[in-house]
Amino acid sequence: MNVANSPVTRLQEEVGVLREFVQILHREQQALVAANAEVLLPLTTEKNTAANRLTGLANQRSLALAADGFPANGAGMNQWLKKHPDRVTAGLWAEFLTLAQEARTLNELNGKLIQDRMSHNQKALIALTAASENAAIYGPDGQTRFTPGSGRSLGSA
Repeated sequence: MNVANSPVTRLQEEVGVLREFVQILHREQQALVAANAEVLLPLTTEKNTAANRLTGLANQRSLALAADGFPANGAGMNQWLKKHPDRVTAGLWAEFLTLAQEARTLNELNGKLIQDRMSHNQKALIALTAASENAAIYGPDGQTRFTPGSGRSLGSA
């Protein structure tokens, strides 16, 4: 098998991108906690780019495993590692699994933070909308003026 297309080469690239992805998730979490919305859009773009790169690299690794006669999944990688025992590669796979779990955990937590922020914003919008609908408007003389749609027509009691 060509070294450039080996599962190890693919895995090395994947681990590098996965490290970047985890760092992006940490920055996203910091922005969410600080309610720094300006940072979130560029981070989302960066996160999507890294996720797409990871998907492509995982597909390449799967193809490399399949070309070497192994299942194109994690079990296949474990089988490949047994056939090609190498401490460096085994350590790389262990790092990959650890980083993948960290990314999963961070992504879930960030999702919860986003849901909490959205819920808070929704409640604030409801409160502001209700307050504006019930707000009394005062004229220049200081007297309350009724606004159209205030629920009371001028000719009724």
